[in-house]
Amino acid sequence: MRLPHYLQRKKIRVYANLAKNIEVDPIKVHWSRFNKQHFPYVLRQDPGPYNPLGHYKFLFSNKFEIYLHDTPARRLFGRKQRTFSSGCIRLENPLQLASFLLEDMQGWDRSHILAQVASGKTYRVKLARALPIYLLYLTAWVGPDSSVYFYPDVYARDEPLSACLFPAEHEQDGTPAQCLL
Repeated sequence: MRLPHYLQRKKIRVYANLAKNIEVDPIKVHWSRFNKQHFPYVLRQDPGPYNPLGHYKFLFSNKFEIYLHDTPARRLFGRKQRTFSSGCIRLENPLQLASFLLEDMQGWDRSHILAQVASGKTYRVKLARALPIYLLYLTAWVGPDSSVYFYPDVYARDEPLSACLFPAEHEQDGTPAQCLL
């Protein structure tokens, strides 16, 4: 590895076996022996200000492995287009969400949540009750002044939705459009 201390600086840990918590010193690994087809380690970055996921990560059941997470890149919330994550969803106010989710759980008030984050340790907290999560992808929105706003369809979902809603308009040579949602 050209920069042997890179992983340590970025708080990335190397595990020979993550399930058994067998951590390896990255300085002692002969990195030149491995490639992307043969890599027997798991790399895990600790939560914190250097981690793109920030301090909070909210997992929920879904087939796409999408989750909600914090971010140290707070400046990105000021951008008009905000498709910077790799499919997951950055939260502007993760502490507010954590407080809401844990409000029914004994001992998990805001100060306790902050203390756990400050400890630097990872905590997995199972919610006391199931909570439905709805993700909406909107490319058009009516504002409070009744103006209609249109946004770029960065995930190319408008055309398939239109074909489902208005199949006659999407027919080609008399063949109905296929609905692919």
